[in-house]
Amino acid sequence: MIEDRLERVFAGAGCRGCVAVLDIDGPGRVALGDDELVVAASTFKIAVALELFCQGAEGVWT
Repeated sequence: MIEDRLERVFAGAGCRGCVAVLDIDGPGRVALGDDELVVAASTFKIAVALELFCQGAEGVWT
């Protein structure tokens, strides 16, 4: 299971991590520690990267 692999990656790095990912085009979902309260930090970068990807797919940045 992907969540188990993520836990091993975090443990190998000597830390604990939380992640929640939803597939915007389908029902896919990966969640590890998604019920824990965390500081959001730089999560806005995901929206910026998604917009950049969408503009690139539309040929805005050629």
